[in-house]
Amino acid sequence: GNAETVKNLQARLSAASSALTKAKKVVSNREHKFVAKKLMHEVEEMMSSMESEVKAAETASAPLLEKGGEEFLVAASLRTLAVALQSYSKEKGLDLEGLFQEA
Repeated sequence: GNAETVKNLQARLSAASSALTKAKKVVSNREHKFVAKKLMHEVEEMMSSMESEVKAAETASAPLLEKGGEEFLVAASLRTLAVALQSYSKEKGLDLEGLFQEA
């Protein structure tokens, strides 16, 4: 009768619940693997981007770091001298030849 039907339904419900739990574990594991692969891909892209930025920084800082920064210091001194000479020649109203004559 009814008790037998309820008992059978409870057994089926228990089996279905057990199967659902197993399926959730499988899905969860696959989801974790998918997320991990996606994160690894993103990290690889970030590393690639960072490597190019590091190379750009190395190239930009090379004049400061190589040969004790000598080339950088000479270039900076030349720029400072050029600005000072331009300012002086403008102040005195001198052209390039007049500037050389004063020197």
